[in-house]
Amino acid sequence: MPNLRIFDSLIFSLFLLDVQGRVVPRESEPELHSDHIFKPEEIIDLPVGRFPDPDCRYTVHLNKKNGPIAQGEVRIGDPLYHEWTCSYGQLASSMYCMIVNNCTVAENRKAAYRVPILDEFGCSLFPSILPHVHYGDDLEAYLPVHAFSLDIDKAAVFFECNIKLLLKLNGICRRPTCVPIEQFQNENR
Repeated sequence: MPNLRIFDSLIFSLFLLDVQGRVVPRESEPELHSDHIFKPEEIIDLPVGRFPDPDCRYTVHLNKKNGPIAQGEVRIGDPLYHEWTCSYGQLASSMYCMIVNNCTVAENRKAAYRVPILDEFGCSLFPSILPHVHYGDDLEAYLPVHAFSLDIDKAAVFFECNIKLLLKLNGICRRPTCVPIEQFQNENR
């Protein structure tokens, strides 16, 4: 079996979603948190000091979620766990949660054609072979997959995913809900 190289990149954005997963307009009422009160003018013009860049990491683990980090080459079919974690210091649990979405794969970093694998809601576009993203807590996500190649002649796969940091509503993370994978499996029978 051919060996593969896995590469990645991350893109960040900050949104506030309502119960149905729709983006809440910035003119909304200020959101109350135990240690922060946001005035409407602060929501429209977000001060950088109040919203510092998050410390986010992306790793790929071999065999299991907490397995060794994949370095160098893996073989097609090897179990891999893509993991995304973000830290916002003391604000981590009280204000934010994350969603991994709009993931694509390509044979190289500058490829003109990229294959979308996760949609804007973080749901798999190939549910019979690729699960939806799993969330361990508010700022941790992982995706169990088996190593694959887009082209038998190309020995590299480049992953690119968007990470959205969402403001929690009343302490609750409002991630969109994906259609259960089991529903797709039942339809294929």
